[in-house]
Amino acid sequence: MKYMFSYKKVFIGLMGIILLNASCKKDFLAPDFSVSSAFTQDAVFKTWVEAEKVLGAAYGYLQNYSGFNIRVGANRSGTSYLAAYSDEATNSYIWTGSWNVTNGTFNQYYNPDDVWSISYQAIRRCNMFLENIDKVTDIDAATILRAKMEARGLRAFYYFELFKRYGGVPLVTNVMSTTGVLSGNTDEYNQPRKTVDETVQFIKNELDTVTKYLPPPTPASAVTVGRMNRGVSIALKGRLMLYYASPLHNPTNINARWQDAALANKQAIDTATKYGAVLFNNYQTLFTSASRSATEIIWFVFQNCGCSLDTYEGMPSLAYGGTNPTLNHIDKYEMRTTGKAIYDAGSGYDPTNPYLNRDPRLGLSVIQAGELFRGYNYAPWWGPGGVDSRSTFSNKQSDGSWTGMVFKKFMDPGAAANRNWPLIRLAELYLNYAEALTEANTTTQAAAFTAVNTVRARAGVAMPAIASTISKDSLVKRIRIERDVELAFEEHRNFDARRWKTAVKDFAGNMWGFRVLYDDATKKFSYPRYVFQVRKYLPHWDLYPIPQAEIDKSNGKLVQNPGY
Repeated sequence: MKYMFSYKKVFIGLMGIILLNASCKKDFLAPDFSVSSAFTQDAVFKTWVEAEKVLGAAYGYLQNYSGFNIRVGANRSGTSYLAAYSDEATNSYIWTGSWNVTNGTFNQYYNPDDVWSISYQAIRRCNMFLENIDKVTDIDAATILRAKMEARGLRAFYYFELFKRYGGVPLVTNVMSTTGVLSGNTDEYNQPRKTVDETVQFIKNELDTVTKYLPPPTPASAVTVGRMNRGVSIALKGRLMLYYASPLHNPTNINARWQDAALANKQAIDTATKYGAVLFNNYQTLFTSASRSATEIIWFVFQNCGCSLDTYEGMPSLAYGGTNPTLNHIDKYEMRTTGKAIYDAGSGYDPTNPYLNRDPRLGLSVIQAGELFRGYNYAPWWGPGGVDSRSTFSNKQSDGSWTGMVFKKFMDPGAAANRNWPLIRLAELYLNYAEALTEANTTTQAAAFTAVNTVRARAGVAMPAIASTISKDSLVKRIRIERDVELAFEEHRNFDARRWKTAVKDFAGNMWGFRVLYDDATKKFSYPRYVFQVRKYLPHWDLYPIPQAEIDKSNGKLVQNPGY
């Protein structure tokens, strides 16, 4: 029988196994099905048609890791993109979770980006599928093997999402019994945390195993697009090894970890490009209309969020307030002609016209004052006509931008097309490789320059190449800035600064924006800078807190991260 699972079946699958859901949860590892679950599981895993829906449900949990779902669906993150929790941006609304956190409230009782329980629910779906799929007899062995590898690959991804937030976590590879739920004895579910080393080794081993059996990525194929395939598992390993090598988890700078990360990411690049992945030639539409077809996007979350996303983001006069990029982030975009940072001597930067001749990705990611977008000229200035500002002249004062800017990235300028959330892109793999290779060597490497300059040379961007004469420390700095620019607002910065252990400096202190002014007589803008928020960030926030409710239920088995 031909294996024709469609990614869209994820949503059907969620409904198809509704009988396996419980009305309450006693523990994050406890079974989430009712007393009749034994019969229900036998029925579900009798045929491939029904069993496939369980795998679909495991895929369905990817929705929780989409920035679009956070912003529109508010699954986590307090209705703010994670960008607003970092120095990339803020949110128009001071009642959102990002303002609470950046003002200093982040602990085991309050974490809008807590994914502890939802990740273990996803892992349990994977374990359920793996434990029962061999009962199915109406499908060929090859299909069952591949489905198992997909489930194990998904489980590895969910464990990675836990690792990058919390460090070492409990590793559960079986479905817990119903005994504890029915008797009230939850000892079985009280699993201790594994070390960071043990957690990483488990995820790595799983990814290495599934890579042997998963099919290669095939662009535009219903068999691999959007699903766990060989390209995805190898790329995910590259990201895992980069995190493991970084200062947060590698305080003594063990060089072998950087070497492993470089090798893993080089393999990821070679695999992706071998099967047709290329950097897309339009940086703006890559995240909108082309997000479902561009081969650059190695893995994505399938989304139907077009109109609603465009309503919740963008200009207040068109809809609501949204995410406001900070100058802390915007200042990282270099000058296009010289390739220099804006404050470097001879850069060509003009503070009276701050968007002129900048890295094209700035204009493709941010809407500036006076810009025509979706048939409307953005008006964030403080004064008459500033209907998109936070001044008294605004139509919606509380919706106005704090910084004089709003998102363009992810926003469709035309038909409000549905779009996918990118989980892994080819550009990230180049930057992962450049970083790891540079850190692994005492001197700069030609391949690292090639990798980072390949990203800068994208059609439509064409930034000057980084000169190969700079020092290792300078190259590390340039690669980090390139990540911040290329991967802006895609949920990387929030974790990159943590793994580099620079968040305590970067995420705290003054956050800057433009208080845009407009002279009606000269028809010119001016851009005075101002501090719109003084933020707090504590060193122990580099690792998230485990929810206190889970600590309390564990009978001493779960140990909280330091500082909480």
